[in-house]
Amino acid sequence: MYLRKLSMWSALGIAAFVACGEQEPSAQKEALPLAEVGEEAITDRDIRYLIDNVAEWAKSEQEGGAKVREYLQSLIDRTLILREARAGKLDRSPAFVSEVATALRRRLIREIEQRAVDNHVVITEEEMRRVFAEQNWERWIKIAHIVVPTSECAEEAMAALRAGTPFEEVAREFSTHSRTASLGGVKPMYYSRFHAVPLVRDVLFSLKVGEISEPISVPQGYEIFKVLNELEGTYEQTRDFLFKTLSEDRLDARRKAYADSLAEQFQLTPDPHGLGTLMEILRSGREDPETGKKTFQIPEGAAETPLFRYEGGQIALGEAILQSPFIRQGRDVSDSARVDHFLQRDVVIPQLMWMEADKLELDRELEEWVQRKEEEVLIVTMRQIATATDEEISEQEVLDYYEETKDQYRTASEVNVVEIQLASEAEAEALLAEIRGIFRRAAPLIDLLTKMQQKQQAGRDLTEEVQALRKMDDDLEVLEWLRQRLDERGGVETVLEEIATASSPKELAEEYIMRQQASTRSLRPGASETEGHYHLYWYETARFGDLVAAAFEGEIGSLIGPIQVGPSYSIAKILSRRESKARPYEERERQIRANIRKERERELFGRWLKDLRASYEDEVRYFDDNIEKLGRELTAEGRG
Repeated sequence: MYLRKLSMWSALGIAAFVACGEQEPSAQKEALPLAEVGEEAITDRDIRYLIDNVAEWAKSEQEGGAKVREYLQSLIDRTLILREARAGKLDRSPAFVSEVATALRRRLIREIEQRAVDNHVVITEEEMRRVFAEQNWERWIKIAHIVVPTSECAEEAMAALRAGTPFEEVAREFSTHSRTASLGGVKPMYYSRFHAVPLVRDVLFSLKVGEISEPISVPQGYEIFKVLNELEGTYEQTRDFLFKTLSEDRLDARRKAYADSLAEQFQLTPDPHGLGTLMEILRSGREDPETGKKTFQIPEGAAETPLFRYEGGQIALGEAILQSPFIRQGRDVSDSARVDHFLQRDVVIPQLMWMEADKLELDRELEEWVQRKEEEVLIVTMRQIATATDEEISEQEVLDYYEETKDQYRTASEVNVVEIQLASEAEAEALLAEIRGIFRRAAPLIDLLTKMQQKQQAGRDLTEEVQALRKMDDDLEVLEWLRQRLDERGGVETVLEEIATASSPKELAEEYIMRQQASTRSLRPGASETEGHYHLYWYETARFGDLVAAAFEGEIGSLIGPIQVGPSYSIAKILSRRESKARPYEERERQIRANIRKERERELFGRWLKDLRASYEDEVRYFDDNIEKLGRELTAEGRG
């Protein structure tokens, strides 16, 4: 029962974390010994602490004394494993020392950050309402932009705009943005201050409708904005966005100010030669055209090149690369400004905070935490040693496991929708009525799609119909959207495939209308890329709110909404629904191998632990009367 319920290893892991925590003051009540392992006693305080801190899923289902014995065994096992680890001198190995030291460094940095940064940032409701009013947080704006690589290009674009060339024409000619240039620079959604990066936020939201900004320096080069339209939101709709933005801004400002004071205190200065060497290495790397990442090599001896110097030490090039995931992954590392940003965030500021923690000797305040961490590392290491095996998992084992557990691993039920998210319920209602009207006006499009589907089924050529689709003379926005899709690389093939697989031409036409509307009007981040198309699952309620339940319960093909999702309102068309089914073998093979490996490890660890208990059997002493007494007390307290 013990091995099955607490999964043994999980119970030991829990014990390693909580058994050494703060205990009840000894003045309250004399500790009741429950067991002794050699000279080490395990008392009722240890059990009570474990019960209070154990995760819900790992709690014992036993009652009274049996419950106490189950928890007690996990604490005894922990003690035995730690004894064995120390007897094997694992606590003196370089790997152990390094792992604990690294964990302590991270904990000290976080401790300093909490004390000096986090605890000094407080934002009141009154302050948020004031900022909401003063900084135009009620504005949700529709914008167009022009992105260019250099200041010279930016000046050329501005000269064209000043000469009266329409913004959309300048965007098509000058902008390097892959998604919006062909659309005249128009971005697909309405933006609040929350969605705008700090670099452009104040400038962007100071513009009135129709106004154009001066070029703003951004990581991609320079960006020019024009405000096309605006909506007005409420404080309640934007409160969470506002709080998050203010918190991040205040924390960043406080962190930077604190880091600057530490840099002055420890006399930290950059080394221009070292930083130049780093940029040469990064820029000389080979870029993967698909991922945009660079792979680079550090020349012999360059790893020790100092990037920053401080009183009594330096930050070396190799150390900095190891500490910064951004630099190590080699993404956009040709941009010196971005490299400097991540050097500060990942390397310099943590180093300064660690030095401050070391100066204040905060490690003395974390002695209990260090002891728990050491025990955790030792227990994990001992388990790895006990479960090490070279035994291969055969294909037949995997196939047998799949057949035995096929019904336990099924796909989640799924419903496909096109969703459009808007700022208010009134806007959602208005758009819903507008879309119903567009559906009624789409009869010519439906007729053409019907003809195309029929000719496909007869195996006939569709060149004439594709041209007719391109030239349909109507003011429906969806037709321009379809023309753009047909002009994309592979666009004709994609549209023809959609027609061939559509449940009906009418449903496909309505789906197209919804997708076009979603790509230009939905407030949900990323809606322009997805065209509002989402696969919803029951577990995604946190993201999609009540839309999930409505989509699962609604009729396929129907329009639903408005439904409040967070501060916004959603309308959607239900496209299809797919019920749960057993996952195919190919999808589960890797997971099955991992499960078999875990089961083997549990068996190996179980046998090893059984032998360990036997070897220490003479050193373990139980106090049965005290165990039963504690069991009765826990039951009386409602904890048994």
